[in-house]
Amino acid sequence: MSNLSLNGFNEFKDVRRVSSTEPQLNIGKGGRLSINKKAYSDYFKNYKCAKFFFNADKNMIAIKLCSEPSDNTYNIKKSPNSDTGFINCIGFFKHNKVNVEKKRETEFIGTSENDTLIFVRIKEF
Repeated sequence: MSNLSLNGFNEFKDVRRVSSTEPQLNIGKGGRLSINKKAYSDYFKNYKCAKFFFNADKNMIAIKLCSEPSDNTYNIKKSPNSDTGFINCIGFFKHNKVNVEKKRETEFIGTSENDTLIFVRIKEF
């Protein structure tokens, strides 16, 4: 193995890109909804919690942003090391039989009601 070298390899010099310029929400393994920097700053950062709604026929989630918690809301948390956020909402996913044994991507559909309602479609339901 002493003959190994970097001859013939090209060094990767591009910037590591983690977040997108578009709002993006992903369902993490175990039922954690990850909120990228764009979505967090545009929609979530001024709210404490969210209510969740599910349309099984369309594989869509609606998220209603709220300023005050109630019995059926989930806390919106800011990630400690970045301007992203997350919501631990395993109960919502289990109740609606959404498989959270693996990471699930969503498609950001849009917002309504002064950007306090967010709609996403679960890909590959």
